[in-house]
Amino acid sequence: MMNMIRADVYRITRGWGWWVTFLIAFALSAGIAVLGILDLDGASLGGQGAPAFIVTGANMLESMGYLGLVLMLFAAPVFSIVSSPIFQDKTEKNEVTWGISRTTLYVSRLIVSAVWCLLIMLVLFGTATVIATLYGGLGDVEAGFWMNRLTSFGAQWFMLVAAAWIGIFVTFAVKNPFVSFEIWGAIVALPTAMGMGAAMGGAGGRVPFIMYFDITTAMVAFSDLGALDTRRIAIGLAVGVFWAFVPTIVGLIRYQSKEIS
Repeated sequence: MMNMIRADVYRITRGWGWWVTFLIAFALSAGIAVLGILDLDGASLGGQGAPAFIVTGANMLESMGYLGLVLMLFAAPVFSIVSSPIFQDKTEKNEVTWGISRTTLYVSRLIVSAVWCLLIMLVLFGTATVIATLYGGLGDVEAGFWMNRLTSFGAQWFMLVAAAWIGIFVTFAVKNPFVSFEIWGAIVALPTAMGMGAAMGGAGGRVPFIMYFDITTAMVAFSDLGALDTRRIAIGLAVGVFWAFVPTIVGLIRYQSKEIS
């Protein structure tokens, strides 16, 4: 398994997709921090008598957590770059012929994608936080702030991993990167669109039922775990567990019996 993981990492890091993904994450995070400094500083927002808003590392770190929809988009390049090449290059049959088990082929990509999701989130959260800290200092925080940030970060990472694993399942099922991306987009975005449509259609301020079971909605909700009640956290985690493990189990079982051409 470790040899397969090392081979995957070597292959991925030699391609341009890996580095472009990190570059986009870095540029996006830095841009958010710079815009925050330029537009949200008390000098530009605080009118006469208005309290000044100071950009600090702590409030920038907290603000980055609210980019749940943006975070979810990074699952697409992760699963695509991790799982598609063996089907595009027609190397899948060779790897199985060389004695690599199908379970190893599948699980190694799950592990690599999970680590990659973590690194992307560290770049997204870390870049903006460091820039804001250099500008306005770390800032004052309330008791429990760091634990809330850590748990929220972990919960959002888990949802991002679940989204990437959905993509890996779809890719191994259809073996076509373009079709895989379309199916993944429908799975991730359709419940959100339906829920938002129901809300706009007159839900009376209530959250439409379907959105409680939507992975993207759970990602956004986990931006501030401390603000959620136990029931909402449990529902969100259940959604993540479902989307992470049910497609994975089905994918592993299906892949064991699928003909490799």
